[in-house]
Amino acid sequence: MKYYSGYLRDSRDYLSRLVEALDRKFEYASILGTDIRGTQYGIRNELLHFGETELVERGFVARVYTGVVYAEYSFNAIGEESLGEIETRIIETADNASRLASLTGGEQRSDPLIEEEKLTREFERESVSNGKSTEKIMESLREISDAMGAYDVAIVQRSVSLEIAEVSKIFISKKRDLAQFYNWCSGMVIAAARTQKGTRRNSFMTSGKSFERTLALVREKSLEVCRTAVLLGSAVSAIPGEYDAVVTPDVAGIIAHEAFGHGVEMDMFVKNRAKAPQYMNEPIANPCVTMYDGAGAFEQTSSYFFDDEGTLADKTLIIENGILISGINDALSALRLKVKPTGNGRRESFERKAYTRMTNTYFTAGSDGMDAMIQGIKRGYVIHGAESGMEDPKNWGIQCVACYGEEIVDGKLTGKIISPVVMTGYVPDLLMSIAARGSETEICGTGYCGKGHKEYIKVSSGGPCMKLKVKIG
Repeated sequence: MKYYSGYLRDSRDYLSRLVEALDRKFEYASILGTDIRGTQYGIRNELLHFGETELVERGFVARVYTGVVYAEYSFNAIGEESLGEIETRIIETADNASRLASLTGGEQRSDPLIEEEKLTREFERESVSNGKSTEKIMESLREISDAMGAYDVAIVQRSVSLEIAEVSKIFISKKRDLAQFYNWCSGMVIAAARTQKGTRRNSFMTSGKSFERTLALVREKSLEVCRTAVLLGSAVSAIPGEYDAVVTPDVAGIIAHEAFGHGVEMDMFVKNRAKAPQYMNEPIANPCVTMYDGAGAFEQTSSYFFDDEGTLADKTLIIENGILISGINDALSALRLKVKPTGNGRRESFERKAYTRMTNTYFTAGSDGMDAMIQGIKRGYVIHGAESGMEDPKNWGIQCVACYGEEIVDGKLTGKIISPVVMTGYVPDLLMSIAARGSETEICGTGYCGKGHKEYIKVSSGGPCMKLKVKIG
């Protein structure tokens, strides 16, 4: 592989020998190796910044099955002189885990054994690097920033940034020998305008595998971001109530992520912390709604060829024609629930536990036009700019926050704006209200998702423009 990590390639023989040694002691043993290189480029007003991203890491994690529980041990380097010591520490960690399990009744509830099919493969996505020097990249960002500064005297702060990550991983077990290289680029534009109502902020974010396309979109959208930031000075607070609305693809994405992303993470099923198991194969959305999650569905920031447990990436159908079909899972929750692994076992880093995590979560497109959706609304809003969200998987409450909404009266935009837009409700009610879908699904992965309040990873989400009913608070 052309772009794959030389460090992991040089470590492969040592990792194979370590797995062979652990296989003589344990019923199952595997090692994940990770080498992530990443660079950030940015300019905030006149201040330039350039350096490594916070995603940069290099190390390994071993997982072994003691016959009762799975134990893990992470380490930063491996070589001839350290093989014996690492093996000893893994065995000690596993013995301690078994003793703890026996004290808490673990022998009566032992984990199932991971069963793998034999597979040896290498995967590679071409690098996003385009040969531009750091100086050329920073020059492009400065040009964009200068144009934003000249747009309007009200623009008091502007920020333009790009991030590139190149990820190499290796996974070795008795039956699996996998290696992958993948990459992504994300871009962000932020403008803050001083208005009579205070400082108002707007942003644009984009991501994908192409550096050139990301930079071009950042340049293309930068002045629009400034225009909207100034316009937000005329925004008023929303009057609470239920409204017909059309949401843009990024807002559709945050609804998908919060509604039946977290709600169908099947490690929550194991812990009885989700409502979804009670509604499998039941209608929970309008029949026009179909929704997927999967690292193999797009080439985005959360796309990969195999997950952190050596399961190949897939595309999981979550909702089909309004019916809840499936959840997503990691290898251990799949074992406990006796279902097929979906390839959603992900770690924040090689030092952290693998959980069931979303990848690319999105609604599929329909055939409706934006103009037709707007014309069908007597009073409501077009809602733009996904900002944040949260969900309660146990009770299906949801909250999604967007930057602003454009008022619709009698099928026409009035020019009035509300900001911010806080949408709340009960997940099935929200999904049942979806009445129309645009003709193109757009997906973006500039953000991070936490498992509860921690374990942050890159995720992507999206959908088409959608017409639905929302409760605005």
